[in-house]
Amino acid sequence: MPFYVKVHNHASYEALKGDGDIFVAGKIKAGSSVQVAFVCLDEDCTSAAGDVLEFQSFTAPADVPGVTFSMGRVKGSGAAGGAKKFSSQQMTHRGGIGLCSTFANHPTACGHISIANDVLMPAQGALILGVVYMKAVKSLGQKFSAHVAGSNNMFETVGGICKPAELAASGSGTIGAYFKGIAPPPKPVAAAPLAAKGTAKKGKGKGLKKGKSKAAATPART
Repeated sequence: MPFYVKVHNHASYEALKGDGDIFVAGKIKAGSSVQVAFVCLDEDCTSAAGDVLEFQSFTAPADVPGVTFSMGRVKGSGAAGGAKKFSSQQMTHRGGIGLCSTFANHPTACGHISIANDVLMPAQGALILGVVYMKAVKSLGQKFSAHVAGSNNMFETVGGICKPAELAASGSGTIGAYFKGIAPPPKPVAAAPLAAKGTAKKGKGKGLKKGKSKAAATPART
């Protein structure tokens, strides 16, 4: 089950003559993170399952160096020993980046992408930060959603167009999913043992004739 983590640059300002919006270029700042809660069990993602999907692999974009993925919450988001604390807004469904710090099962319920270098984004540009491949190891009898959130101010405009300072922003989003109700395949039927029929008479017993036996196992459907 592939999760494509994609970001869009919608930074813009309104034209002076009211001729629509003018979009501007920007960058994803080095040190930023994008966090994913894979199986949220309610609309506000107050809880997430960690035993439904299992991490398999991560494919980083070939043209964006320094992008990596790790399971679990963003480092420093709620661990003991003076780690970073998040405001109530950052912990909500919309703010999001502190969301996984509330889950005891975050090592299996969440994951995060780390961006080591600045990544330029053209005006109205889009970028896939990577593909996370998960495997469904059990079914879930309800709808669920994946919640994605970027770290605070991970995006910043460039070019000096925005005054007196460049604008900074972040973002979050969700996508819904459910397991289609497909019945499990039937168990394979064992073949009955072959047995000769008839009574032997002076070496002329009646048995199974060559090519006439009927015995077959029903294969399991996958």
